[in-house]
Amino acid sequence: MKTGILGGTFNPIHLAHLRIAEEVREACGLDRVLFIPAATPPHKPLEGEVPFHHRLAMTRAAIADNPAFAVSDLENRRSGKSYSVDTLEVLRKEAPGEEFFFIMGMDSFAEIASWYEFRRLFQLCHIVVTARPGSRGGAPPDLLPVAVADEFCYDCASQRLVHRSGFSVIFLEETFLDISSTRIRQLVAAARSVRYLIPAAVETYLHQHALYRGSERSLVLQSDKRALLCAAHALGKKASDVRLLDVRALSSLTDFLLIATGRSDRQVQAIAESVRLGLKNEHQTLPLAVEGMNEGRWVLLDYGDVMVHVFQPSVREFYDLDGLWREAPEVSIPAEYHWENKAAAQ
Repeated sequence: MKTGILGGTFNPIHLAHLRIAEEVREACGLDRVLFIPAATPPHKPLEGEVPFHHRLAMTRAAIADNPAFAVSDLENRRSGKSYSVDTLEVLRKEAPGEEFFFIMGMDSFAEIASWYEFRRLFQLCHIVVTARPGSRGGAPPDLLPVAVADEFCYDCASQRLVHRSGFSVIFLEETFLDISSTRIRQLVAAARSVRYLIPAAVETYLHQHALYRGSERSLVLQSDKRALLCAAHALGKKASDVRLLDVRALSSLTDFLLIATGRSDRQVQAIAESVRLGLKNEHQTLPLAVEGMNEGRWVLLDYGDVMVHVFQPSVREFYDLDGLWREAPEVSIPAEYHWENKAAAQ
């Protein structure tokens, strides 16, 4: 049996989730797609304070009329964070004869090197990467993390990247539906209509249980401020070409991306450390993960709702996150957050 795996917070599940699952099911000849709500997301803090049982119930309601869709509460049955690699290990043990296809968006695949034990993912299942039309951003071999690129070969006939384990990375263009869970929560909080964005059964459920009412505005302001403070600390260490991108409408992984450049490994390290210490000392906030600090070529600080990338110039040009996220609106950084000007004045 071929089984697709679609994980997420589903906070709430919406029509774009369902359409992606259906398109992958058809394109890959899957027997079913298993929806797995995350109990404790490792990358992005859960917004709206919606307990797992509500998100599971909304997912069940959303897929009830499709016999090819199923839902699992697996990640709530085990302790700890909802790491995808652990979930796949459990699924393979529970169903050793099944062939699994793990579904993710291009935004998540671009950040996969920051995932827990990401190398093992390619040894456990096929990876299906869905992308909006025209947004792939390069040839398939160029999209792989550098650390695992030599473990793949490209099959021109099938247009797949084949891992030495025998599993593949498959790229598919999806029908672009500009729907995000963040936007749905905002609309509900503002008492506005979410009809045609989520299944009718999900709309009925969230209204019956008074979910998302009145809380989303303050949560969005918090992530806005955190992103601006990250920018301020980076600018305070003379980071150049600092860009703050609002990706809430494009990504389920994070809300804001901060991209900055340092001229040397020491400056890259200093910029990243300034951001880390600043948020720790002033706001008691620690990143969920830090990558690349020792090398100082590309440092990633993962705050869940804000991802900070500090590059050396050549590395930034090579990975081209600016191009990958070209559709994201850029946030203007107000003058009061330009701390490099304050330092110069002093």
